Amino acid sequence: MSAYVEQVFNDVEKMRGKVLADRFRMAFKKIQLVKNDDSDEAYNLKQQENLAAVTELQNAGGFIAWDIKVTKYSNTSTQVELRHKEDGVLVWRDFTFVSDFVFELAKNVVYSKETV
Repeated sequence: MSAYVEQVFNDVEKMRGKVLADRFRMAFKKIQLVKNDDSDEAYNLKQQENLAAVTELQNAGGFIAWDIKVTKYSNTSTQVELRHKEDGVLVWRDFTFVSDFVFELAKNVVYSKETV
């Protein structure tokens, strides 16, 4: 794991707690092992780990100013959006089968500057 990636996860830990940061770290590490694997098993692992990270973020209180919207299009396609609660403007969107999903989600936690 690069120093930058670890710093982002450390910042998540400072802002939102060890449980959430460790969930992000674990998902990231597991996904890195299958990052270049195109098998169905690797695809499913990415989906499961990334969705687990989203669930953990929701369990940790989500965001104060942003809504987390999870849209399941099919068994193999789930999209997550972060939108401003006030006006619904899109902040970030990605699909859970993307290898760097959990890292990008963690960056949004850090850059939101929200603490609980």
